[in-house]
Amino acid sequence: MKNYYNLLDLTVQIDLLRKQMVEIGEKKGLRSPETLFHSQELDKLIYAYQSLMKGFRETSKE
Repeated sequence: MKNYYNLLDLTVQIDLLRKQMVEIGEKKGLRSPETLFHSQELDKLIYAYQSLMKGFRETSKE
């Protein structure tokens, strides 16, 4: 059940960070260091989400 809550936390974090990144990108430009930083952080969260999902899929096959 813990991984389920981690998954929910990640989806909320991804959504919030994505919204922040879009706002910053609109204000400061897509190539601004702040926009790029948020993009990289978003990539990390998405990777963590995908890793958790992969674990769920592998567990359900067993």
